Amino acid sequence: RGRDLMPWGTGGEGTHATVSAQWFTARTQMHREIYGDATVPPAVARVRCPIVAWYGRDERSESRDVAAFLAWLGENAVAAQSFDGQLIDGLGFYYRGREGVIVSTMIGALERLGFAGDRRATAAQ
Repeated sequence: RGRDLMPWGTGGEGTHATVSAQWFTARTQMHREIYGDATVPPAVARVRCPIVAWYGRDERSESRDVAAFLAWLGENAVAAQSFDGQLIDGLGFYYRGREGVIVSTMIGALERLGFAGDRRATAAQ
């Protein structure tokens, strides 16, 4: 009966949700593959392309310290060509109404990666 839903709140991390018994038991393996352990490096350690990551500074909650997680990503992105991580002031979990801030963040990251010249050249033609 692994696909049967477990009681509400079983989803973990303070969520008010439910998950199946099958998902609950697979969660340990998922966490190991994503975050690594003493024998397996985290998934981000295998990414070789440039990484651009951002979080809103106001996304922090009791179970989520986005500044610490962003630092963890940067420290573990050992194979990435580059890592560009930012905390954006005044931005929460939902970006609605702040799309311009996200676009500016992405344009800045692309410029730091050297794509600005291509964009400007294309726009001039």
